[in-house]
Amino acid sequence: MTNIVHKFMLAVLAAAIAGGLSLAVAAQDTPAPPHTKIGKPKIKGFPPEAPERDHGGTYEKAIAVAPNVNLTLCVTEGNLRVNGWSRNEVRVYVEGGPRFAFKVIDKGPDGRPVWISMTNLQATPGGNAECIRGETVEVDAPVGTSLKLTGKEIDAQVDGLRKVNVKTVGGDISIAISKKVSPPTPARAALRSKNPGARSI
Repeated sequence: MTNIVHKFMLAVLAAAIAGGLSLAVAAQDTPAPPHTKIGKPKIKGFPPEAPERDHGGTYEKAIAVAPNVNLTLCVTEGNLRVNGWSRNEVRVYVEGGPRFAFKVIDKGPDGRPVWISMTNLQATPGGNAECIRGETVEVDAPVGTSLKLTGKEIDAQVDGLRKVNVKTVGGDISIAISKKVSPPTPARAALRSKNPGARSI
């Protein structure tokens, strides 16, 4: 009897060892699944909002110039008023627009600027840094000034300058010739245009 039990135990042990070896071989033969890198989940959010336009502030600057200065001015938006006065100085006042500065392009023998333009110190990327804008832009310049004005969607009034060259896209322009340099014909001539183009007086 003891001999039979002993044989039975040996058979069970042999079967257990054989089963374990079979499982080990099967585990070695089965290839492990490829390791997949799991990154951070991409969360689709709303597209970035366009930055709100800066409504600007109020700025005023002045510069001493030659009496027959050449002024290059570009205004892309707003109500523009340019007036001739007796001072040898250019004054620019901007309300509701960006900060700006004068750019001296050329000077005369006495060191006074004979050609100036404007520089937008807060120009947007891709924008023209030579153009300013504002709800109101006022310019006072010597009556001997030669003005080259480029505008877009502006309402402009120019009065009392020696020479004016205007190129606009849209808007409304009113120009009056200075009495000091007006021809024998009427002392004041007005030019109004609502169409794009260039005009010289």
